[in-house]
Amino acid sequence: MREVVALLPVAAAYAEGDLLFLNAAAEALTGYATADLPDLDAWFAALGDPGASLARDLYRQALAARSRATLTVSFLRKGGDVRVLEWVVTAAEPGAIWVLAETADRLRVEDRRRQSRTLELVGLLAGGVAHVVNNSLAVVVANAALLAPRVASLPPDNGDFLSEITEAATRAAVMVRKLLTLSRRHRLARRPLALGTHLRALAATLEAGLPAPISLVFADRIRPGHTVNADPDAVVHVVRNLVANAIDALPSGGTIEIACDELEHQAKDDPVTGEVPTGRFAVVTVADTGVGMGPEMLSRAFEPFFTSKPAADMAGLGLATAYVLVRMHNGHLTVDSREGAGTTFRIWLPLDEVAARRDSGPVSAAGESGEGILLVEDEIPLRVAAQKVLERLGYRVFTAGDGERALRLFRAHEASIGLVITDVMMPVIGGRGLYEALRAEGKQVPVVFMSGYVGKDLREAEQLDPNVPFLEKPWNVEDLTRLVHSLLGPPPP
Repeated sequence: MREVVALLPVAAAYAEGDLLFLNAAAEALTGYATADLPDLDAWFAALGDPGASLARDLYRQALAARSRATLTVSFLRKGGDVRVLEWVVTAAEPGAIWVLAETADRLRVEDRRRQSRTLELVGLLAGGVAHVVNNSLAVVVANAALLAPRVASLPPDNGDFLSEITEAATRAAVMVRKLLTLSRRHRLARRPLALGTHLRALAATLEAGLPAPISLVFADRIRPGHTVNADPDAVVHVVRNLVANAIDALPSGGTIEIACDELEHQAKDDPVTGEVPTGRFAVVTVADTGVGMGPEMLSRAFEPFFTSKPAADMAGLGLATAYVLVRMHNGHLTVDSREGAGTTFRIWLPLDEVAARRDSGPVSAAGESGEGILLVEDEIPLRVAAQKVLERLGYRVFTAGDGERALRLFRAHEASIGLVITDVMMPVIGGRGLYEALRAEGKQVPVVFMSGYVGKDLREAEQLDPNVPFLEKPWNVEDLTRLVHSLLGPPPP
């Protein structure tokens, strides 16, 4: 039987009684020669505690039943590193044949599935609370903006208090947005994008803000006219996050490189790029010469809420959010790192070889009727705050708590209304119902949807017209002002 095992092309061994024989492939896998593991006691000693006793019992049971057993064990190689092995034992008179295989590939797949499931569960939780939280934050932000002009007449520290309120609400809004990104409810505005051109300006901005001992190098090797279908803001968010991590990894200074390349990738079994399929990609590399990551930290790099940094409001969400944003582009985010040897992140985005073109989406004209705004919102505190903000901007505002009342108001004051801003989820008639009723009556007044439920899921669930502007809650005064001015124009003096 030893002769048969010696000829097998896989890592195999033959055990008879307490004696053990390893073939050449098994010796290479374990790092031991047969002479180093002369008997079963030596083999089980290499398994270490606590797995050795359990493995020994299962092995004996398999031999006693003259059956086949598959065990997963941690094995200490002769060189000192630990390998996870799949150990298949098949009874063969008068002993047993073993087949050994490293399970790293299978474990990597399971780990990716576990991370994906974690992201999904976090996202489901975020999606469930986002509407309520975003509505509440919108009230806080809007009322803080309304208070700002009055602070000048109050003692100086009141301005600091108000700033802290606004900053806290803004941080909370960013946290909700990141959680929604994990659930893939964040909206992407994808268009043909020349990555190198887009990131060159970002690199210049980042370089200007780097601490003195850190330098940044940028290179664009993507051919002119070759683009990716991507959301420009999302790409910037991901790269900014990776550069921020690189800065943290360079406490004593060093170099950060941002490079844009075209690669023809061939799928292969590789611990770093194994999940990237065959195809042509635009690849953004963010590499640093910093402290690097050990195996445990590297394996958890994209795990939500895992961080090596001091506790912070959003610690542990940066890389997880970046990972999901890239996956939402049908891309991949890979990382390669060793302690003391720096870290390299690569963003793989499918290359679309079409000429870069400008967005030429339709621009809504200002309402031809009046310069008033019909505001439709069922949350009273938010409706009151939004009304005050719009009135302070100089617009006349009509308000309603649901779509049915909004229709009656519009019919009564059509000549004075040039824009409708409506929540999506409301009692009686929601935002979509109001929009469709207006269009059915031939009214072409511009409409804006707003909601604390954000993104593609809401648009698909409610079957919203994708051409209608969408305002995410919690909005800030600047965003609201910019949107209203673009659709209605500034109010008359």
